[in-house]
Amino acid sequence: RYNFLVRLFLCAIVVFIIFQVYIIFHVHRVGITVHELRYLSSNLKHGFFHHGHGASSISDKIPLDIKMVENLIDEQLQRELGFGEQVQREPATDKRIQRDSSASTLKDDGSIDMLSLITYAMGTDQATDEILSTLPEASDVASMYGEEPKIIGLETCATFQNTVPAPDRYMGPAGLFNTGTNLMAMLLMNNCHSPYGRRNLAQVPWGKHPPHTWRYRNFAKMKYTVTNHTQVLPVVIIKDPIFWMASLCNHSYAARWRHTPQHCPNLIPNKFDPGRYPDGVIHASIKYSSYNATHYESMLHMWLDYYSGYVYNASFPRLIVRYEDVLYRPASIVKRICECGGQAVKGELKLIAQNAKGEGGPHKGGSGLVQAIKKYGDVSRWRSLLDVKDLDYYKKHVRRDLLDMFNYKIP
Repeated sequence: RYNFLVRLFLCAIVVFIIFQVYIIFHVHRVGITVHELRYLSSNLKHGFFHHGHGASSISDKIPLDIKMVENLIDEQLQRELGFGEQVQREPATDKRIQRDSSASTLKDDGSIDMLSLITYAMGTDQATDEILSTLPEASDVASMYGEEPKIIGLETCATFQNTVPAPDRYMGPAGLFNTGTNLMAMLLMNNCHSPYGRRNLAQVPWGKHPPHTWRYRNFAKMKYTVTNHTQVLPVVIIKDPIFWMASLCNHSYAARWRHTPQHCPNLIPNKFDPGRYPDGVIHASIKYSSYNATHYESMLHMWLDYYSGYVYNASFPRLIVRYEDVLYRPASIVKRICECGGQAVKGELKLIAQNAKGEGGPHKGGSGLVQAIKKYGDVSRWRSLLDVKDLDYYKKHVRRDLLDMFNYKIP
């Protein structure tokens, strides 16, 4: 009988280890999400994980190590956002989020206060006079983007809250490449709080980069628990089209068009663009998936098609916010987004001082907060990005109504 109990005990240990390994494999290979892991963590605090709400196919009432699951939450959040460094569970200890108790409180009235923004994000010790002297004037930024923030879709907030029960409401970022979707994901996760637990996703479940028509027609590769797309409020990020085309020259991602370092952004070929262009325009395409490539007349039309769809054709609740407002007026923007999704900002706003994409792989060279503030507030650089023929084409084909809606200018 004694030997039998020993063997039984050893078998229980083996089974426990196997399930630990299985969960790690399931997370990293199958794609269990942060939301599922947090559900698992919550149940572990009560002793057991009950089948039916988290990762499917994990047996009922298997005792697991809560510390291991919390570590997996950190790792999976890192994977979902594509970061190159560890994401800490406590935002205050995240190296990306550096605040100083003596820094000025950020205003949420839509005004631009460059000094408070930098000292709040970086801390007074790191916000040196040398850094502050290189920043654009608030008046210059306002001359480029207007005196007030622009948010399209606030009238749909009531519809979202009235049609989706409070426990089922989620938010997730969407937008073209290089528009700040990872930044928005981090801002939502760190600042918007729901009484029902984490309700902010790394992206909308139909994929953050595909157009709005993919809603309910596509499911992102991450195994999201939110299969009902109606439950997710898209927070769509838009960027000035000229600056956006320039950023695409540095990181093209799934966009394809012929270009050279000497001429980019490029709409009309010049001496730096070898090859034949029968109609005199440099065409472009985006491979949204392994089985879909969408072709456009030019790289400008990528931007026009994507945002015209979300602005004019989307029939579901959504917010469309400017990247420039997220950059220069974060307190006002984040507060309105949280409230629209039925959530609230608790405590001090947590900003992202470094590149939200991480510094590795395809994101290498991305902009941190200070670099981005300088780059997108440089009106001289903005005016010089298109040559004469490109600018003529731009003026002819860009939608003036779309530019006016977001207060974007034409050089």
